[in-house]
Amino acid sequence: MRSERGFATVFVALTMVLLLAAGAFALDLGQGYTSRRQMQNAADGASFAAARALMRTRATGVYVDPANTVWAAARDTALANGAAPLQASQCTVLRKDLTAIAPCSPAGGWVGAVTNGGPAGVRVTAAITNPSVFGKAIGASAVTARANANALIKPLASSFGSPFIICGNDASGTGAETGYPILNMATVPASIRPSAVGVSWKLQDSASPDCGAQVANFKGKTFDDTLAMAIGDWVRLSNGNGVDHGIYDTVAGAIACGATSFDNCDMVIPIADVGRTANGGQLRVAAFGIFHVVNGPTGNPKYLGKLLTATAPITRGVGGTGNCAWGAACVIKLVN
Repeated sequence: MRSERGFATVFVALTMVLLLAAGAFALDLGQGYTSRRQMQNAADGASFAAARALMRTRATGVYVDPANTVWAAARDTALANGAAPLQASQCTVLRKDLTAIAPCSPAGGWVGAVTNGGPAGVRVTAAITNPSVFGKAIGASAVTARANANALIKPLASSFGSPFIICGNDASGTGAETGYPILNMATVPASIRPSAVGVSWKLQDSASPDCGAQVANFKGKTFDDTLAMAIGDWVRLSNGNGVDHGIYDTVAGAIACGATSFDNCDMVIPIADVGRTANGGQLRVAAFGIFHVVNGPTGNPKYLGKLLTATAPITRGVGGTGNCAWGAACVIKLVN
């Protein structure tokens, strides 16, 4: 029989090679998984930040961004979350159907694009390249992890309750019941008139218009502010002053309203188009607006609300379909 001396050494050497290769592969796999999750977070955050910047450009009524704010928001947020510097092709302005318009930089040509709803969202691809341990043995010295994210601006379809509701149809009701000229009833669905934005409207008054619901002593308040309300819902009205309702802070980056004071704060308020006498008086929600609320100068009206453009997204609302019209309350949602 031949001598078997040295076999153990060869076996151990071969085993060590395999173990080291497996360990290196496990390290690469673990690092790749961690990097992939990190890039998904970076892409999500960057697309959301860029969509917020796009929302601010939309609020001007024209799609002009000479300071490259959309691109800068995507770039800075991606870098802050560990991604490699973005290339121009890694940030794209989208239509509502997720088709691409052009790179985020206005020089790419998305300014003024209105086909199929115009600029309605942003897609960002975040990536990072890490050195590879196992890959070096097979000629791949680095591994790149990347992730995509789409963020769309959608119209607010459902809110989480409001202490106020305002009649925005000046053709509804008669006499004192006639609403304010906020809604353009010629569009379907009703849209906010540009002339209504920037105007302070009476939110809680001694005799608020009720769109023909014929509620005695209606003062602009909802009966139950804890109930979620959606476009098309009928909202029961309150016919007295009572105590101030609570309010949910649903406007990102806005000044939150307190539980007992609404002075100098922002909130989402439903805008009604028609009223009815059922259940003591109801208004039908036609749209939502973001209002900056302040105390009335003389106590009557008790509260005034300036209708704002949708420069901040709604964080707790439900997004709907279609375009988010200029001046309307909007949500930003991450979509596949």
